[in-house]
Amino acid sequence: MQSALAAAGGLAPDAFAFGAILLRRDRSDGSAVVIPTTRSCVEPGERQALAVIDALFGVDDRREWARQLSSRQLYRVPVQLDGEGAVGEAVNLIAGDVLIVPPRQAYVYVAQGYALEAAPTLYQVGAGGDHYFDALDIDGSGWFGRDLLVLPDGQARVLGLKFWNYERTAIPPGSLLISGVRKAGCSGQ
Repeated sequence: MQSALAAAGGLAPDAFAFGAILLRRDRSDGSAVVIPTTRSCVEPGERQALAVIDALFGVDDRREWARQLSSRQLYRVPVQLDGEGAVGEAVNLIAGDVLIVPPRQAYVYVAQGYALEAAPTLYQVGAGGDHYFDALDIDGSGWFGRDLLVLPDGQARVLGLKFWNYERTAIPPGSLLISGVRKAGCSGQ
């Protein structure tokens, strides 16, 4: 991957390597990704990627990529780049891969439930998830749902915002907060 980045001119000075997004059309064994389903499904890490794509490229590109992700024609491959473009774990690029290394983000994205749209709100140093939900007048997940934090690299974890599990978590720029999720991932739909 480092040689492909070098051939493309390297990382831009404002590149946000922690937020690198690798979307793949085919699995490494050559089998197609298309999985017949009765419902559309986009994993939390892929939803975070859609929020960034929307901010960088606009709604029309996002709609097409959302269609491909929900139909499982594309999926997100976890990738960790350092500031030089070196890969933390060995990931080989294959034909059809799309690698996006966005500029440093100025927003945190917030979505409610399983809606694919996410509202951007300005990043504030040290602000927690409750701040971003309050800024968009989102009540949170209620008694039975969960709030998820999806980091810029696509990793998702439950965000503790209830009185019984409250944990102050700083939210990095480029993250996606999702309120009211029954289960993490597609099985919760």
